[in-house]
Amino acid sequence: MPNALPPELQQQLYPQLIQFMPEAVVVFDSAMKVQCWNRQAESIFGISRAEAIGKDVFSMLNRDAEQTGNSPFATSQVCRRHGDQKSIFVRSATASIEMNDSRWTAAFFLDVTSEQNEVRQLTRAASTDPLSGLLNRRGFQEQLEQNLDGKLTLAIVDADNFKKINDTYGHAAGDQGVQFIAGTLRESFPNAVCLARLGGDEFGIVTRTMPEDQTDAAYQKFLRRVSTGIAGSITPDTNLALTVSVGIAVSNVAGTSARELLTTADRALYAAKEAGRNQAIKRVINV
Repeated sequence: MPNALPPELQQQLYPQLIQFMPEAVVVFDSAMKVQCWNRQAESIFGISRAEAIGKDVFSMLNRDAEQTGNSPFATSQVCRRHGDQKSIFVRSATASIEMNDSRWTAAFFLDVTSEQNEVRQLTRAASTDPLSGLLNRRGFQEQLEQNLDGKLTLAIVDADNFKKINDTYGHAAGDQGVQFIAGTLRESFPNAVCLARLGGDEFGIVTRTMPEDQTDAAYQKFLRRVSTGIAGSITPDTNLALTVSVGIAVSNVAGTSARELLTTADRALYAAKEAGRNQAIKRVINV
């Protein structure tokens, strides 16, 4: 081979290259024992070379449950040993060779925690309503779909007189009303599967189905909190107070579709509006 490096130079150069590579390099033998652990591996995993050499590679990586891909080294999250034991994200790749009847594997890890955090923040922002801080319609639909295997209660909340408040006292008053309802939802349903602003003056609540009397009590308390908690602070007109109407779909069977829950809650909400507003009407799904 032309221009091949002399063996003596390879023996001196390659270990130095491994030590100064930007990736963590972990080499282990066919018995899964660590034989090489470079400086970046010490930094990323919080384990010194002296601690790692000769130990089982999987015990050194201290993997958490979250994994992607089929390879045992496609682990996306590991726990750093030193400091606060915080989890970090790594991107990994492996290469293996057969030599002298033994198999040697080199695993390369790159810390991508900041990159993953940025992706999570962008994902969260795309699913969050900026005014209320609740999920938006997209986030609501995603959370609902992910929890359909259980018995769910879905409610749609619609603010009464919202358009008149906006038209009479301006959008600042309307924004204050939205934020107040959002805060009251958080206080009233702290264990909700999800809370969302579906758009404008409409909100969504998904909870695990509770006994009927508990459901009724929770929503009656929520109605009282809204109707009395902000009286006079948005508008001095007692005839234009902020109240809400609620349509509730209670499923007593696991696996009820999102469409059926939403349709049932919509119909119950329409009935609450027709019945005079500032009230909650419930419909039960048994089959």
